[in-house]
Amino acid sequence: RSRTAKGRLVFEKKVNGEDKPVHNTVVRLVDDDLGPDTVLAKGVTGMDGTFCFTYDPKDAGSCDVPDLKVEIFGWEVRFNKKSGEAVEREIPLRGYEAEVHADVDVETYDFGVIRVPCWEYAPAGEKFTPRVLIDADHELVQEQRTGRKLAGVKTGVETAVQLFDPPLNKTRKIDEECPGTSQSDEYLVETMLSGFNPCLLRKDPDSGYFVDFSWKGIMQDGIHFAPDTKASFDEDLNLTSITVTKRRGYFAQAPHAKMYPPQVFTPTTSSAVEWDRAKRLWRVNYFLFGEVITHLGNTHLNVEQYTVPIYRNIRLNPVKRILLPHLQGTVAINKDADEVLTGGTGLVLSTSACTANSVALMARNGFVNANWYGWRPREVYCEKHRFAKAQKIYWEVVSEHVDRFFEENIEGIGEHWAEVKLFSDELVGNSLPYAPQETGDEYDVNEVNLSSYPHPVINGHQTAVSPVTTDEALTEENRAENIENLKQLCRYVIMVSTFRHSWVNDSQYDIGGDPDFATLGLNFDITDTTKDDAEAVTEDDKRKHILTTYILASTKYGYILKDEEHDMPPTLKKLLEGKREALAACGVDADQIRSCINI
Repeated sequence: RSRTAKGRLVFEKKVNGEDKPVHNTVVRLVDDDLGPDTVLAKGVTGMDGTFCFTYDPKDAGSCDVPDLKVEIFGWEVRFNKKSGEAVEREIPLRGYEAEVHADVDVETYDFGVIRVPCWEYAPAGEKFTPRVLIDADHELVQEQRTGRKLAGVKTGVETAVQLFDPPLNKTRKIDEECPGTSQSDEYLVETMLSGFNPCLLRKDPDSGYFVDFSWKGIMQDGIHFAPDTKASFDEDLNLTSITVTKRRGYFAQAPHAKMYPPQVFTPTTSSAVEWDRAKRLWRVNYFLFGEVITHLGNTHLNVEQYTVPIYRNIRLNPVKRILLPHLQGTVAINKDADEVLTGGTGLVLSTSACTANSVALMARNGFVNANWYGWRPREVYCEKHRFAKAQKIYWEVVSEHVDRFFEENIEGIGEHWAEVKLFSDELVGNSLPYAPQETGDEYDVNEVNLSSYPHPVINGHQTAVSPVTTDEALTEENRAENIENLKQLCRYVIMVSTFRHSWVNDSQYDIGGDPDFATLGLNFDITDTTKDDAEAVTEDDKRKHILTTYILASTKYGYILKDEEHDMPPTLKKLLEGKREALAACGVDADQIRSCINI
């Protein structure tokens, strides 16, 4: 005679004081055996998190009273190598351990409320951006894939072998071919436009453009020398000056320290030594701000703020098939970055003027620009602006890919729109506060999170991230705007997790592999020409720069076209292949665009 088992899944932690259902989730009713368990029933929770199974206890064995437990599953997405069709694979939810209910022999058994540790948010204030919870009671919710782990081991072995004779990075190669090239004004312009940290230009009403890095409001460690720096360029993007503004006084490391008058260095009025050292100071800030803001903040942590609510809420909506493959490994590598980059002995804290609090502040300052809404690639400033050209080409690829996917899956996207609403609510509900980004001197605002964009007030502050939707369901009146918003979010997440991260991550060794070119910090003021600037970085710090940036740039696993895990949509691969020559003309190898942030 059949029996019934029921219950309700909710997230382990309450949201705004209330239980949040674990909706549309695959669950199995299982008889716990000494040998292989027996699956008695399978189903999907409702939007309220409830499940109800009908099962036959005889399936557990003729002489066995079932010991029941509920297993919970998530999904992975793969694509069939021959047909190209998406295949959704059920995988056990990591961190959840099913409780066994022994000898269940009743007509209807109620498991009650089951609290599930499912992609829980770290408590507000514990992390400086929205992160997944990982602690002694919550294991890593998503491991790196085996192939990625093996690639990391391979890189580690190679690095150990090459540690005392590291391979030439980009600047050392070009200097070997033509001595002094990396120190030239022209190469600084190339680095500013299309190097490790591609910069947004600002308009200078008196002299063309400028790019500056300011420590205003940021605590320093009191050990390293870190002035404000500003590089100015004429209308033709020729470098005209470097302005250096130093802190002064007994509390020079304080966030709002007093400043000395600015020193302006130019190629015509400064000595060759002074000019070269001023450029080096600018490159040091360029490298550090790029590592903390452009790399860590605007790719790694930015994508995690989207990853967590996507995994918590997007379950049956087919949009998961276009997003999940690009989110694989992000939270795992971000956990590693907490130690390798920003931990107490990590590269940033041990070799730069940053403190733990200043890393948080710098990352948050840049993070408020990390909004999907309205984002589009920056303008091409000039013919040699390789980064902007390549980014526009890749944006076309992603846009066409997203458009085709939505055409093919629009019915399912609409059917499960309630999941998009839940995702959107959590995205903005955990957003950092917004601070207006316009300063009035932007050359273009394509990548600026404008104050005119939607920034709803939640928990007493405007959110930096815009909502995708405020509607529970699609209607004729709201369909066009809602669908376009979701398409734009997909374009943005794919763009950041693939091209943008590939560019900055894989360029790290170009700059960090040559400590004479740039490091994250200096031990003293090198504008004092009586001091030997070769001693401004210790040998240990030089080795740490070379070792760390080499490992980060050289761990090779997870690419769109190589598709090692067969999780890349065939349409994306075909469209990217079609732009191979155009990207190559910008210096980008289509084969080297990563599929996700796993390093």
